This record gives sequence, structure tokens and C-alpha cells, in this order.
Amino acid sequence: MLSSGQLLSPSRLLSICNSDAGSLQVIPSSSTSASTIHQLNSNICQLCIQLEAFACCAEALGRDFRPLLTTWLYPVLEKAGEETLLVSQAALSSIWNINKVCGYASLKELINENSDYLLNDISLNRQRLSQHPQVEEQLAVH
Repeated sequence: MLSSGQLLSPSRLLSICNSDAGSLQVIPSSSTSASTIHQLNSNICQLCIQLEAFACCAEALGRDFRPLLTTWLYPVLEKAGEETLLVSQAALSSIWNINKVCGYASLKELINENSDYLLNDISLNRQRLSQHPQVEEQLAVH
């Protein structure tokens, strides 16, 4: 059994994160009608919980969370622009918390300091545009 210190160590979180990196998304339902709405609502709630979990991990690790930004900054920022208000608010709240506990003076500094990782993720997602159609919108808006 892992202690809380081992569970939240940067290397342990990185291995957990790398297993499913960049997979923050609302999962479409395979069924129809009322169950589709229920599934969509469930997926939205799960996504919000994941976004909150990143902020909680950042709080637990403090500045040691910075290496994990290479994996999770883009997906969280991407969700900040989500049309679903709950998801967008959860992502923005997470970004503000992550920014604070990682010791950045502002969101601008957070983004500037990690711009190489963000550009890499944008570039990779641009190459897989059929899987990530929102990338074109993000590039046009930003």
C-alpha cells in the first residue's frame, strides 16, 4: 500500500498522468434519448471532478507540480474555452489555483513559461485535426 506521500509524489503523478495524457473530454454516449442526456450530464460532472482533482494535486505538491504542467496545462486550458459553462468554470478555477500554488505571478507568466509545451500540444493536435476539431477554433480565437 502506498502512503499519501508516495501517492502524491511528482514521479507517481507523472506516471498516472502519462497513462492517459490529454484525455480530458466529454465522452459521447452510445445510446439515445433520455439516457444520452443522463450520460452527457454524467460526463460533464466527471470532467469537472477531474479538473478539480488537478488543482487539488497542485495544492498538495506546490511547486513540485510544475513538471506535471508539461502534460496537463494544455488540456486544462483547452477546457477553459469549453462551451459548457460548468466545465469552463471548473477549468478556469483549476488554472487559477495551479497558477497560485506553482508560484507564478500571473496567468501570463504561467503561459509564457510553459509556451513551448503548449505550442507542442497545439502542433500535435493540429496534425490530428480530425480527432481535435476544436484546435482550429482555438487558433482562430487566440
